[in-house]
Amino acid sequence: MALDGKFDQLKGNVQEKIGELTDNQDLKEKGVENQVSGKVKETTDHVRDAVNDKVDEFKNK
Repeated sequence: MALDGKFDQLKGNVQEKIGELTDNQDLKEKGVENQVSGKVKETTDHVRDAVNDKVDEFKNK
């Protein structure tokens, strides 16, 4: 679900900023990981939706 990806990106952004403010490198890195993971989830959701749309379009022909 695209919302899962957006949530992970938001959570990661917050973690990264808190890590920067507290000088916690582990938290900062975890935040970056969550942001990347969220972007991957979001992209795969968009690709899956596009493929499903094309399959449905093909079925209706």
